[in-house]
Amino acid sequence: DYTIGIAPTGGESIADFIAPLSGLGGESAVVFASGFLSGDDPAFGIFAALEDGTVIELPSYDPMSSVQVIHNSASPTVDVYVDGGLAIANFEYRMATGILDLPLEFTVGIAAAGSDEILASFPFVLEDGGEYVVVATGLLGNTVTPFDLAAAGTTFGAMEGNVGLNVYHGSTDAPSVDILADGDVLVSDLMYGEFS
Repeated sequence: DYTIGIAPTGGESIADFIAPLSGLGGESAVVFASGFLSGDDPAFGIFAALEDGTVIELPSYDPMSSVQVIHNSASPTVDVYVDGGLAIANFEYRMATGILDLPLEFTVGIAAAGSDEILASFPFVLEDGGEYVVVATGLLGNTVTPFDLAAAGTTFGAMEGNVGLNVYHGSTDAPSVDILADGDVLVSDLMYGEFS
């Protein structure tokens, strides 16, 4: 399986497509570009003609990342916007989303629930195929522990029979802490705003 990029000679890719070829072992296909890059009809695409005459359109490849969002700011219920579009409505304190597929570059805007007035904006640049958790933390209007979005990768793994665990210290008035598991120190000296 391949990602096929189309680029002007010597340039960067301007269009990427998914070519799922793993099921064609021992066979052949002719891949051809068709249509207009200008946007005229028919639009530009990449197609594959198989030995039996079947022609399939290769789907566009849109790089994405997986993100889970956790609301851990003791603030009012908020609406979350991604690049100006409402992504999460009525997001309450101590709620979490499921896994969201998001583009690699975007801006998150935070507004009070029911209002389109953005109170805070945060740009993100993520990696293709990356897995992340984003925690809303801190307090709106507080200069010591200001409102923020803390992000960390979640590509930590675990052997079978175990659990991968990432701890975030999100209590604004707590000192640095040790996390104990059955009396043994699992994470030591974790400060507010840090992931383990």
